[in-house]
This record gives sequence, structure tokens and C-alpha cells, in this order.
Amino acid sequence: MECTAEGMLQVSEHLGHCAVHPTFTAIVEGKENPEIDTSFFLTVVPIEQEESKLYSSFFPKANREGVVQTREDLKKQLNKYEFLNLF
Repeated sequence: MECTAEGMLQVSEHLGHCAVHPTFTAIVEGKENPEIDTSFFLTVVPIEQEESKLYSSFFPKANREGVVQTREDLKKQLNKYEFLNLF
């Protein structure tokens, strides 16, 4: 963000790269580069499957035509697992 705000990075004619303004120096892997691969700015974040005990195969799906979710459906779902047994 700072590099863009300072005007260091510019649009490159090569797809997938950023051009470095001539008044700035970009050092990538120990060498000066006039362009930087945009993948250099990305961080890989692992995706993990979330496990939840609140899963239900009978709770009405919101994106189904003709199906309506009611407060009673929600009450049954939450009370089934004694989660917020306030209803």
C-alpha cells in the first residue's frame, strides 16, 4: 500500500507484473528489478474444514424455492444441542 501511495508501483506492459518507477529501486531476491511479479505480494493461507456440532440435515435451506425458515425451526435447532436454551 505504501509503495502505491508513494508512486513506486506502476502498470506494466507485461501481464502479472508491476513496473517500478525509475526513481525507486526494487530489490527482489538480492537483485535490482525494474518489474516485480505480482505473486510476490501474495500470501498463501491454508483453508481448513470447520467442524461444528450445530450441523443439521433437517433445518430448512434458505436458498430453496417454497421453503421458509421460521423461528420455530431455529428454536428446535438450537435446543437440540442445548445451545442458548433461552427459547
